[in-house]
Amino acid sequence: MTRRNYGVAGQVMGLDLLDVAFRVEKTFGVPLAANDFEQLVRDRDIVVGDLYELILRRVHARDTVRNDVRLNFALWEELQQQLGAAAGVPADEVQLKMPLELLFPPSTRRAAWERLRTASRYRIPTLDYPWPVRPIGFSLALAMALLEQFRIWQAAGVLWLWPILGLVGIWMFAESYGKVIAVLAAWRIRFPGGMKLVKDLARAVVATDYQTILAGSPKGLVGSYDLPANDRCLAIWQQLQEILADALGVKVEEIALKSRLIADLGAN
Repeated sequence: MTRRNYGVAGQVMGLDLLDVAFRVEKTFGVPLAANDFEQLVRDRDIVVGDLYELILRRVHARDTVRNDVRLNFALWEELQQQLGAAAGVPADEVQLKMPLELLFPPSTRRAAWERLRTASRYRIPTLDYPWPVRPIGFSLALAMALLEQFRIWQAAGVLWLWPILGLVGIWMFAESYGKVIAVLAAWRIRFPGGMKLVKDLARAVVATDYQTILAGSPKGLVGSYDLPANDRCLAIWQQLQEILADALGVKVEEIALKSRLIADLGAN
């Protein structure tokens, strides 16, 4: 593969994009032009699912499982049952356009959400804190760590231990932050990822657990697609995950279709 300038995409991703591009071309035997990546850039980032779709087009493969109407309907029915059971409402009352706020009111949200996460075979994201909580926790932990470090540094004869004291300070901060966040756990009631509707949650579940859905799609449920072709799509997806995990230094399970190379996976 010859060295190329990837324009805006290259400016966004830097060397990590070049590394990923080299690996993709070598693994799948497909040429990737600069404008291929240019078209993937959205809000100065690249979504993994878009890169996956680009590879499928280059190898002339079609992911029919993810777009199969009957399979998606069956997945929705399963999630609908789980949402109804967790929220304590009849499943048929749960609709895609229903606000999550209505289904999971603040007073019972944490317990109901944990029931949903326990019952579902998919990875339901955890509830998050309101936006001020983490900055406040960070500030308190940093203040406590600095205060303790200041006291230690006042002791005679410890100056030569400064590398060790620096590591101790980092440990103090991490421990303090963990304790502060644990104390504020009752405030963890914000829906993750800016979710507002049931539809947002359903989309996140499908995007996050794509491999589970693709690998475990029951043959008797959907008969309209070519199983060997979808086995190939699964293999391509797994190979792409391995490429990104190795190139970006992240775990395979952290890579989902909705993951962004910079914001979520730390590409630079």
